[in-house]
Amino acid sequence: MTSLATKLVILGAVTLLLTLPLMFRMVPMNRFYGFRTAAAFKSEANWYEINARGGQVLALGSVVILAVGIVGFFVPEKYTLIYIGGGLLVVLAAIIIPLVSFIGWQRRFGP
Repeated sequence: MTSLATKLVILGAVTLLLTLPLMFRMVPMNRFYGFRTAAAFKSEANWYEINARGGQVLALGSVVILAVGIVGFFVPEKYTLIYIGGGLLVVLAAIIIPLVSFIGWQRRFGP
């Protein structure tokens, strides 16, 4: 149990740290790091706006993953399977929902 919780805490923390430069508009236009969509490469203003918003939604998902990991340290052994199943669903939702939201939002910048 603590192995899964530890992995989720690490995943959530690392992802959160990676989103901070994006959120604070510290990453210049590049082909390696950030939300590299066609719309983002149209202009520098688009790049920073899209990456700031993408960083925000990814940070929200990261916090949820981090919370699921922390909860795992306190789940009694007899609820391990419930935690694993429920935790997996919550983690998937924490990834999919923000990204789908972001994809819909960034379409306003065009293809």
